[in-house]
Amino acid sequence: MERAAPRGTVRRDLYERALGRGPTPVPAAAPLGPVALRTSTSPLLSIVVPVHGKWDYTRACLASIAAHRPAVPFEVLVVDDASPDRTAELVAASPGVRLVRTERNVGFIGACNLGASQARGAYLLFLNNDTEVQPGALDALVDAADSDDRIGLVGAMLVYPDGRLQESGGIIWADGSGWNYGRDRDAHAPDFQVRRDVDYCSGAAILIRRELFETVGGFDQRYAPAYYEDTDLAFAVRATGHRTIVEPRAVVVHHEGVSHGTDVTGGVKRFQDVNRAQFVDKWASSLAEHLPAASELNVWLARQRGPAGHRGGLVLVADHQMPMPDRDSGSMRMHRLLLALVELGQRVVFFPCNGALLQPYSGDLQHHGITVIADAAGQDTFLREARAALHLAVLSRPQVGWKLLEELRMLAPRCLISYDTVDVHFLRLQRQAELAAAATRRPMCLSWPMTPSKCMAGWLIWRRCTSGTGCRWRRCGMGPG
Repeated sequence: MERAAPRGTVRRDLYERALGRGPTPVPAAAPLGPVALRTSTSPLLSIVVPVHGKWDYTRACLASIAAHRPAVPFEVLVVDDASPDRTAELVAASPGVRLVRTERNVGFIGACNLGASQARGAYLLFLNNDTEVQPGALDALVDAADSDDRIGLVGAMLVYPDGRLQESGGIIWADGSGWNYGRDRDAHAPDFQVRRDVDYCSGAAILIRRELFETVGGFDQRYAPAYYEDTDLAFAVRATGHRTIVEPRAVVVHHEGVSHGTDVTGGVKRFQDVNRAQFVDKWASSLAEHLPAASELNVWLARQRGPAGHRGGLVLVADHQMPMPDRDSGSMRMHRLLLALVELGQRVVFFPCNGALLQPYSGDLQHHGITVIADAAGQDTFLREARAALHLAVLSRPQVGWKLLEELRMLAPRCLISYDTVDVHFLRLQRQAELAAAATRRPMCLSWPMTPSKCMAGWLIWRRCTSGTGCRWRRCGMGPG
């Protein structure tokens, strides 16, 4: 049904109701006239929107850009791919929008490449006309690319109109099949809030450096008219030594299926299977290093690429709470330890064992690629599903060791467990026990200089060693002599 009935149709709404999800919202009725944008003639960011009809969606997309303008100078190019409606006329009448027209219908790839050739910004953002950017999304994409020169491509986190997650980065298995990570899950779940290196991001909303896009030759025409061109682009970007990441702060609503429907047996959608075979043939050597298929374990490994792709290390670090490096030295130490593991190319999962997901501290870790799982159920799920992949667990402080050590030994017997003492904790426990005993068990003669000891039965007794007659023992008064 999901393949045959696009979202917003009566059949699809009946299907969604049967599953208890309710009908999928469609864009609210909006004015169908032109929309004005305040753009720049010297842009840093060029937003390329390929369209083929569907002016109501295109207008909603442009209106979302106008409502959530980025802080950087930008331009918007709408590439009209021989639309059968009044789209070209209405775009031309929209102040601040540049209209680029194809001579004939060339498909998504041809339209995107044409728009890119007319762009003036250092960054290109390819944006489907059936998308709506959310507050801060455009700035988040640019900020992510600016954060590291090695980052070549940044994808947005896509959500459905009803708020469900559509994709937080994508996975490609060894046979070339794709996996939308997080599909139909809670978009706000911590698992999906991590800036991660990923196999690819959907072409519905991806940002790439214009110079890099030109270096790799743009979208490969072998995939015309559409499908697998975004996946191929991500692989081509990595082949140049650049990173491909998903930025979860960049949230974009995507009305999936509006452009090409969902039926893979007909129309443009049929090229999804055709182009997969071409993709596998082109990238066979790279795909040989990918995991074979989806499983609970493989999804944990493939959701975040490491230096070795799907096969890199997975490290668990657990502490009693979220590190707050601006508040105490122990937190600063733990924060640096986590970042050091990331710098070593490890995929790091952090457990704050008190269950508190404190901001902005958890957001900072997620920004550095660290997955934070605070709730007990989520921690149990991770240990159960990812246990075979764990090769190192760092347990900090005794209470964390007591909580997780036995379970890790059972679930991940090959995992190297490192106990981080933080300090010489046995002294703290020993002194705490002595103070507690001294508070409840007092000597019979308080005038003597006393030092504590124990009798063979384990009772605390007190010893006097200062008299001229030699050492003498006295009962503490709390037990047998």
